[in-house]
Amino acid sequence: MENGKRYVKYGKDSYKRQRYLDKITGKVCIDPAESRVIQPHVKELAVKMVCKEGISFRKTSRILNVSHNSVMRWVDKASECVDFKDFNEYDMVESVEVDEIYFITNKKKLETNMNTSMLQ
Repeated sequence: MENGKRYVKYGKDSYKRQRYLDKITGKVCIDPAESRVIQPHVKELAVKMVCKEGISFRKTSRILNVSHNSVMRWVDKASECVDFKDFNEYDMVESVEVDEIYFITNKKKLETNMNTSMLQ
């Protein structure tokens, strides 16, 4: 982008790209050559990693070097295209196992709340 009379340098964004201020419109923009466009195959890979491989949003974002919010949006958009009527009842999960730590921590929280209420 030209750094002429119309545009002046206006700091850098979070990706360390130069920002420019348009003196006429007052809008801030970046050089199109420096813009970050995510390729469609990266989006597909992210959805497969989360949905098929069971990798978390944040871990997927670290591996692919994208925002975890972007990964969540891509998975959400892909889930809109899935017709859940195609699944039969055997594909659905009927029970989930929970680690015993969950119950221990909740029990301790309950005991702590009971002890503090007795002191008052």
